[in-house]
Amino acid sequence: MHSFAARFCAKAHGKNSRSYLYYDMGKFRSRACSMQQQPPGIYYQGIHMSSNASALSGLKVLIVDDAPDILAVTKLILTNYLAQVITATTGAEGLKQVQAHKPDVIVSDIGMPQMDGYQFIREVRNLPADNGGRTPAIALTAFTRREDRAKAFAAGFQKHLSKPVDLHALIETIASISAR
Repeated sequence: MHSFAARFCAKAHGKNSRSYLYYDMGKFRSRACSMQQQPPGIYYQGIHMSSNASALSGLKVLIVDDAPDILAVTKLILTNYLAQVITATTGAEGLKQVQAHKPDVIVSDIGMPQMDGYQFIREVRNLPADNGGRTPAIALTAFTRREDRAKAFAAGFQKHLSKPVDLHALIETIASISAR
């Protein structure tokens, strides 16, 4: 077994604060691959990091996060699991993406400027069902207190995952919450 955590920093909310996202891949089996025969996937120091790479095959997943590095790595990981990934860096942009692409699942940060994740998901829930108003949604956030979870569920999220997130939990949650 091999595990590692990746740390990605980004300026958040126009300040010099930093956002962190850790992906713990310790629960995944890995194997060494030669450079000539590498299957598609995520690699760390030449070791293949994924198992069940088709877990999200064909799912359209919208990721909403204001931290570009977190958005990029989350997209990379979900794409590795064969999801069709749509991204948005603001709640307003996410709302447009919901209506334009009708994703199967939404994964959204909570702490974003202008329109936070709570307001974003409330706006999604106000949409007609055929415009994405009933899209299953996961809050992926550093807000981890019991009252934060309750607020996320009251706003319209079905699941709440805490940063740092376990990769296995993220993949499993997306697969289980989808309408498959």
